[in-house]
Amino acid sequence: MARRAESWSEPARRATETLRLGIRERFGPAHGPDRIVFGGGVTARTLPAVLGALDVDGVLVGRASLEVPTLLTIVDAMAEAWQERRAS
Repeated sequence: MARRAESWSEPARRATETLRLGIRERFGPAHGPDRIVFGGGVTARTLPAVLGALDVDGVLVGRASLEVPTLLTIVDAMAEAWQERRAS
C-alpha cells in the first residue's frame, strides 16, 4: 500500500501547492484562507498517507462512507489530525 501512496502523493502535493498559489495570485491576500478538499477515494487505510503527504483541509469519502463503522473510523482519524494541527 505504501508504494501506491507514493505514486500519487508527490503529484498530488504539487497540485495542492499550485492550486493554493493560483488562488492567492488571482484573488490576493484579502481573499482569506483557501480550503482544499482531497477527493481521491479516501479510506481508513489511506487517510494517514493522504494527511501526511498533502496540505489539505479535508477529504471526500466515497465508497468507504457506505459502511458506518468504516466512516466513523475515518471521522475519528480526521478529528485527531485536526487536533494535532491546532496544537502545533
